[in-house]
Amino acid sequence: MTLFSHSPDFKRIKQEGSTGGYDSSPWLLREGLKLTQNGLLGNVALEIVGLDNLLSTAKKSAHHLDPEKNVIVGTSHLTDVDVPVTAMVASQVLDVKVPVASTNFELAHQEIPYRMVGLDTVYKVPYSFADGFEEAEDRADHKVAGHFDSSDYEELVERMKEQGFSIVAAAHNPMTTHNISNDGKLPEKPGKLVPHLALATGRPILPVLMQVEGQQNNPTQLNDNAIHPSWTFRKKDVRMTFEESMTPTNDEIGNYNEILQDLRSDNSEAAQQEQRKVLRRLGGVVLEWMRDNYDEKLAKAKHVV
Repeated sequence: MTLFSHSPDFKRIKQEGSTGGYDSSPWLLREGLKLTQNGLLGNVALEIVGLDNLLSTAKKSAHHLDPEKNVIVGTSHLTDVDVPVTAMVASQVLDVKVPVASTNFELAHQEIPYRMVGLDTVYKVPYSFADGFEEAEDRADHKVAGHFDSSDYEELVERMKEQGFSIVAAAHNPMTTHNISNDGKLPEKPGKLVPHLALATGRPILPVLMQVEGQQNNPTQLNDNAIHPSWTFRKKDVRMTFEESMTPTNDEIGNYNEILQDLRSDNSEAAQQEQRKVLRRLGGVVLEWMRDNYDEKLAKAKHVV
């Protein structure tokens, strides 16, 4: 049985992070992510494609060399583990903060792990509970992503600029929330948070696509807050693909910050529409790259149950 953290590709990035020249995340975050994700994924054959893209970006993003060189790691969100697994990998060579649905802090059993790794290593993404689910065990499975409002992230943007840490964030809405028909495929629309953070800070985006063998035939796997021993012990391929980082142009950054000023002053419908158009354009580039690299054969593998 090969756990994720025992895979040769992960060992390589861990070794790279220990040699110096990188800003790895705090030990508690790295070990906490490793413990939980090893348990959820179980027996894997891991392949990291484009690992040098991550390493070169991380080397250039070391904030002990330049606090203005951090990065937004924009990952897929096909399963509930895409984001934490990406954070687990990136945290070996980047000082990252990890997104957490704000509703998790309203459920005691879900808040505990974040307190253990340190609340300063996570940031809240606005979520709410769907109507009609009052019990904690039901509410945990019926979270709804909040409507994007850039003002919710002003403090995070300022902290990124001042402190130089990097961010892991989903590049599209999760395919795992309440009333979403999850078929193991990428969605039609990109998310807004990744392009917003890139344009508001002027930092590059490092796109990441994660796929687990058989996703289309078993799309709820890894999305039900449960461990299934027969699946956990079965060997399955996991592929993570890192693209070269993409940086917004100075004109794009300047234009977007003018839009943000307009939103702060009068929050007009025209400014909101222009913001949506700009975020859709940049976010669409990331999502289109994911589509180009999405492996249908891996997703449709039928022997994983």
